[in-house]
Amino acid sequence: SLHPCVRYNRFERERVFSFVPPDGKFKLASFIVAEEFSSSITIPVYIKPVITPHEGGAKINVMVGGKQGLGSRNAEDISVLIRVSTPITSTSLEPSQGSISVIENSKCIRWTVGTLPKDASPMLQGSILCASNVKPRIPSVNAEFKVVTMSACGLAVDSLNLRGEAYKPYKGVRFITRSGNYEIRCP
Repeated sequence: SLHPCVRYNRFERERVFSFVPPDGKFKLASFIVAEEFSSSITIPVYIKPVITPHEGGAKINVMVGGKQGLGSRNAEDISVLIRVSTPITSTSLEPSQGSISVIENSKCIRWTVGTLPKDASPMLQGSILCASNVKPRIPSVNAEFKVVTMSACGLAVDSLNLRGEAYKPYKGVRFITRSGNYEIRCP
């Protein structure tokens, strides 16, 4: 979607963002990459869940790390969600970084990792106990993150032209890539 200040007809005709910026900070455009192009996008983080359900609970071991080749770019605001089929009564989970919380009627664990360190991969280890004595189902683990100064889809800004202004902008364009719905299936 485009901010209302963008001249839409010129964008459609020339593929140029021509606009008069409003006062203050604003988001010029946001978009979702179509599914046919998503296979060429490299996910900047990896998440390796090892979840072993047993009667009345599960043993959980999740590792998060950054993939090589991003240069100085680093994933930020990382959080991992583990959804469980039955309500959780207690946890004995120890994160090597960040914090954990049980949310959504005690059926979901959120591990807020934060920013990845350069020297180690954060881990979440421990176990959970559930309300019933059946094996809980944990079909997938979801993740959220963002990477500043990265355009995962390949969008690039060729130039930034200011008309009617005598000064040059210090910073004109800022990219932020957000994870969207990133789901890892558990074996």
